[in-house]
Amino acid sequence: MLNLNHFQSILKMDNTEFRCRKALDEISPVIKPLFERFVDKLDIQLNENVYIRSYDTTLSTTYHDARNPTYADKKKVSDIGRKYFVGLYTKVNEKEYNLITLELNGFSQLLLIHHEINFIPFWAWFKNEKIHSVLNSIPLEFDILTGWKEKEKIPREQFVKYIKDCIKPRRRPWFQIGMSLPLEGT
Repeated sequence: MLNLNHFQSILKMDNTEFRCRKALDEISPVIKPLFERFVDKLDIQLNENVYIRSYDTTLSTTYHDARNPTYADKKKVSDIGRKYFVGLYTKVNEKEYNLITLELNGFSQLLLIHHEINFIPFWAWFKNEKIHSVLNSIPLEFDILTGWKEKEKIPREQFVKYIKDCIKPRRRPWFQIGMSLPLEGT
């Protein structure tokens, strides 16, 4: 059983060095194999173009930087390690695309299972008047979220306006489409 309360307490730790180390030692060994079993059950063949990637490298680099006196002051106050993710990715024409991600987000205190997609396809669907059929194809139990730290839920009825409002300021947000649950429980 997953102890999500414990994971949340790790993601909330103030000290970046300890938070990253604890995430590597206590979250990664549980979440990464769980995700790998999920991918295996789907009978997805991993190869150089379809692969699993996690937040482990960033956590490890930040942990070691925080221990290095040269970088320690910069890393003391950092948001790195306040979330953990593992995802399935594909590479097409040297571009990486997210297929599905399992994320524990300590900022929003959510457990998310989502697909990540950038702004450009939504803008194209809006311009081609296909945005409503795309939105209607997303299951109703799925949320549309945006934001790297705090996840902002965008109601479907406001999504087209949200896309239009991104044009003038030249914002190009990423969106996460999927399910979210509270990051709590044992």
